[in-house]
Amino acid sequence: MKWIRVSFYITFVILIAGFLTGCTKNSSETAASGLPETAAGDLPEVVVYLPATCQCCYDWVTYLQENGFPVSATNEKDMAAIKTKLGVDLSLRSNHTAVVEGYVIEGHVSVEDIVRLLQERPAITGLAVPGMPGGTPGMERMLSKIPYAPYDVIAFTESGRRYTFSQH
Repeated sequence: MKWIRVSFYITFVILIAGFLTGCTKNSSETAASGLPETAAGDLPEVVVYLPATCQCCYDWVTYLQENGFPVSATNEKDMAAIKTKLGVDLSLRSNHTAVVEGYVIEGHVSVEDIVRLLQERPAITGLAVPGMPGGTPGMERMLSKIPYAPYDVIAFTESGRRYTFSQH
């Protein structure tokens, strides 16, 4: 139990240091995919599947990178197939889908929620922010068109069980 607390504090310090110094920010783009390059760090890699034409998905990838997560992003033509394969119910879907250490991350889930998920390791399939709520990470630029609204992060299981993981 003590190592979990130590791990939490180390992760927290890394996130805060990266946020305050901006040292993990990398705004250059790769020529081949147009996706921002990844920044190596101590956090686990996040594999992101996204449609090529969705700017808010690219913004979410950048948000993850700016907060220390290395990201491997792939443009996908058939996002529905990816979501079905990973067990994301229709009612939980958003534009992009990610996987980190075996957990599915659907939509604009915050770094804080992802870190908490990785620390607590609940017996769930993943987390989802259904739709594209205004003000969620990656959706900030849309606030002039989509007003901010409080939203829930939903934990879900393969069997269909759901509960509110966090509220924002």
